[in-house]
Amino acid sequence: MSLFAHLSDPHLVAPFAWREWHCGWRPRSALALANWFWRRRRQQRGENLAAALTAIIAARADFVIITGDLTQCGRAVDFAFFLDQMAPLRRAQIPALLIAGNHDFYFHPAPAANFAALRRELSLDLRWDGKPLRIGDIDLLPVDGARVVPLCQAWGEAAALDELKTAWRALPPAPAQTRVAAGHFPLRDAANNFLPAVTRLNGGEAVLEWLSAAEISAYLCGHIHRPFTTVLPGGVRQYCAGSITLGGKMNLFSAKGGKLRV
Repeated sequence: MSLFAHLSDPHLVAPFAWREWHCGWRPRSALALANWFWRRRRQQRGENLAAALTAIIAARADFVIITGDLTQCGRAVDFAFFLDQMAPLRRAQIPALLIAGNHDFYFHPAPAANFAALRRELSLDLRWDGKPLRIGDIDLLPVDGARVVPLCQAWGEAAALDELKTAWRALPPAPAQTRVAAGHFPLRDAANNFLPAVTRLNGGEAVLEWLSAAEISAYLCGHIHRPFTTVLPGGVRQYCAGSITLGGKMNLFSAKGGKLRV
């Protein structure tokens, strides 16, 4: 049996340092930092993330999936701060498998490089590079959709699906494996409707069709800060964890013999 946790959207901001305040005059990152300073910092509870990590370690989870928006602004200093907060998991030798969120790509020109380095660091000996992965009783399919997008937009783009399908099929056949997909963007909202154009995953319907055909047991996501669970068209169950620092919600799953329990 495999036991794993799912949480999302910490939106961490490194402790205030004036050299980082201007964000290199990147408009998106500066706007996100202003939003955090004037509103979100009063709502966020860093202790929620700490409590979740304590619970994951106490449960002796095999790994944790974090579905994006690790940072509020996507600055290198914020990724470093996030890495510091993950120290309890690293000491416990529990891998953290990361999916990028739209906020993690706010600071560019090198968001992908910053995120890739963080992903390698926290996946420990798994050396996960964002490709389909077999870990214990789980076959994990990542759906990366975060991109650098225009100001005041929060949508993603499902790209390179053919490459992802090829990599997924390359996993050796194992009928008893539980198939789980994870992405930042929900494929539908809590009422099973499309998300607004400014926040949705473009190409999400093609992803949904594929997940159903691939007999995926669950799709894990974040982006929407209120947690919800819904059954998508085609029968895939979607778990949105909400924001861990705003709502304190975390899901703990067990998988055995192709079955998934929460």
